[in-house]
Amino acid sequence: IQARFEAGDAIQLEVLEATRAVAAARAALFKYPNLAGKENYDSTFEIIQAGEYGTFEESLDSFSFGFALAGILIYLILVVLFRSLREPLVILLSVPLGLIGVGWMLLATGTTLNIQSFMGILLMAGLVVEYGILLVDFANRRRREGAGIEEAIIEAAVVRLRPILMTSLTTVLALIPMAFFGGGTNAALSRTILGGVAAATVLTLLVMPALYCLLAKRELSKEVELEM
Repeated sequence: IQARFEAGDAIQLEVLEATRAVAAARAALFKYPNLAGKENYDSTFEIIQAGEYGTFEESLDSFSFGFALAGILIYLILVVLFRSLREPLVILLSVPLGLIGVGWMLLATGTTLNIQSFMGILLMAGLVVEYGILLVDFANRRRREGAGIEEAIIEAAVVRLRPILMTSLTTVLALIPMAFFGGGTNAALSRTILGGVAAATVLTLLVMPALYCLLAKRELSKEVELEM
């Protein structure tokens, strides 16, 4: 790829793959801002993003929209079920906690972010939300029976520990062969879900009870102030 700019000089970019070509072209445009204007090109020169990279850019836009839409729909459903605006936020916390595991797994296995990885993130979000639902629903039930906030969420974490571990363990064991021995395009999908589920299982049981206590105590203090 040879690019000429206003000063009359030239940059020779020697690349072997399309992805490296795009990266090299972008680096050249960043290093030499004068390249960005079309008036500096010959009439026969043009930079376009096509092929696999163009498809990836389109898929990334679709994924961003789908991920945001899924988050909004899940939140609205949880608001209706729990009749609260704050408790669904506690439940949705499991999704960013799962993303920590996704990043760690992709980094550890040398897997790149691609279309399959993005699909895995969407599937992972749907799986890990149920962990928060189990905890918050049980804690609310115990509070209605007269238990305190801390007592309710601690008991919820203890009682729901077994079903959460069983659910995540079956998911992880089912994905291990495909993630590490199957190869192919499904490996990225499996690794993404595996890392997200594993991290969300542990972090949900540690972080979510603390956040639940914090929000519940604030809500209770406001109710007391209104009564006074």
